[in-house]
Amino acid sequence: MSLPTVTKFVINTTQVNSFKETCLRVLSLCNSRALKEGVCVHSSITKLGLQEDLYLSNNLLSLYAKCFGVEPARHFFDEMPDRDVVSWTGMLSAYVRNGRYDEALEFFDSMSISGQCPNEFTLSSVLRSCSLLGDFDYGTRIHAFVIKLGFESNQYLGSTMIDLYAKCGFTDEACKIFRNMDNRDTISWTTIISSLVQAEKFSQALAITWI
Repeated sequence: MSLPTVTKFVINTTQVNSFKETCLRVLSLCNSRALKEGVCVHSSITKLGLQEDLYLSNNLLSLYAKCFGVEPARHFFDEMPDRDVVSWTGMLSAYVRNGRYDEALEFFDSMSISGQCPNEFTLSSVLRSCSLLGDFDYGTRIHAFVIKLGFESNQYLGSTMIDLYAKCGFTDEACKIFRNMDNRDTISWTTIISSLVQAEKFSQALAITWI
């Protein structure tokens, strides 16, 4: 490769990287009052052939989910040339945020079929959907998945599982999950105590504070 060609390549690469950084800054600032800017960024990314940049695409997906709603976000997701766990989790979270819990579970089934492995944030969104739907059977399947992936001591997931079991009437199991957590934070403590109080198991709620 000749020196002029190398120089041109370096300049072009630098310009593209600079543009990508600018796009990410704009996308991070976009909200429902700045949709036009977000759409312009999407148009520019497409024109420059950067739609295969997964990091940019995931940020655009987040913009569509927050500002345009589930359907436009799903259309964007379906058009993405590549997807990773962040893409799938972002779309799944959009369903959950909009109260479309049944669709969130269906989407997770599609994710599983695709072969994409979930992370703790994916599983937390699925467990939240199960909890709000009262779908204990699906929730126990996800609990088994949590154990299989070695996430059972995860604080974030632990609190969500406590909420699921307690809301489905299994407060003893919820307490067991709480006791098995290696590190308990304010959220996990609040979740277990409020769950026991709501179930009118006041003595258990008091007793668990002495763990």
